[in-house]
Amino acid sequence: MRWLLQILVMFSDLLIIAACVAVLFCIIFPMNILVVYATYRVWKEQGGVIAWTHSKQFLTNAKKYGL
Repeated sequence: MRWLLQILVMFSDLLIIAACVAVLFCIIFPMNILVVYATYRVWKEQGGVIAWTHSKQFLTNAKKYGL
């Protein structure tokens, strides 16, 4: 279950990255940088980086929460 959770979290991160790339090419210049920066800040503040760290760390944190 925890491995599936980590895969889904990493997949959602890839979708966020793809959306940011689409925004870079589809929105006018000053706004696209602001939108991508705001997305990055929210992603990082919510712990988006943890799924990409060592898998044992992610799985330990998931185990702590009962998953």
